[in-house]
Amino acid sequence: MPKAFLNGVSLYYEDKGAGIGIPLLFLHGLTSSMIEFKKDISYFKEKYRVITLDFRGHGQSTKPSIYTINDHITDVLRLLDYLEIEKVNIIGSSMGSYIAQGVSIQAPNKIHKLILVSPKAEGKTSSTKRLIKKYEDELKPLNLNDDEKFEYLSRYIYYNLDAVEKENKKKGPFLTLEQRTIANKALEGFDFRNDLCRIKAETLVISGRYDGLNPPVHGMEICKLIPKSRIIIFEKSGHNPAIEERNKYLKVIDEFLIR
Repeated sequence: MPKAFLNGVSLYYEDKGAGIGIPLLFLHGLTSSMIEFKKDISYFKEKYRVITLDFRGHGQSTKPSIYTINDHITDVLRLLDYLEIEKVNIIGSSMGSYIAQGVSIQAPNKIHKLILVSPKAEGKTSSTKRLIKKYEDELKPLNLNDDEKFEYLSRYIYYNLDAVEKENKKKGPFLTLEQRTIANKALEGFDFRNDLCRIKAETLVISGRYDGLNPPVHGMEICKLIPKSRIIIFEKSGHNPAIEERNKYLKVIDEFLIR
């Protein structure tokens, strides 16, 4: 797996596929890695040049003791320059969708099409903290630690929990508690809402009806603010439509990219 020393860190990435046309960049979620897109890469590399990376603080990339969402955004832009990519399509999932918004705001002419999966446009309140607050009366008598609370609340995050848990067992490397805390802190306080009007790319928003972390109302808000955008709500999905409604997810993305 190649790595590039950019913006003060080593970023591990993959560059696969020999498809013609505009490359496709996948941006993963919080505490995850490029392994999140293993099946997507296998599917799309027959049609596109597919690029993925481990964000700083994640996977096999450098894990600094402090960083911000702006560092993530700069890392992506530097990697695109390093790979000499002038135009790109982006698929960002959860945290990846936040970073994708930032990249598309800072370099609007570089992004051809933008797909935001399970997104929100601001992080003044952590999605996880908000969910814990919402169910605090239910959680209180259980006396759980943070990891146990998140595991318990998964029933409010996913529609097809069994499918998600089965797939997540295959992922890694996993972050330590300290690394997860640092990664979460990097997302504190972001707010792109005043700048989403600058995005020029045709944009598709995908939200899961039962997503307790980033409910569809957040996707709808994004669509009101990005000029050329539309939303599709997956009726049998929570926070991970790529797993929960796999066939529909691939069909929707295929159709959007070839239009």
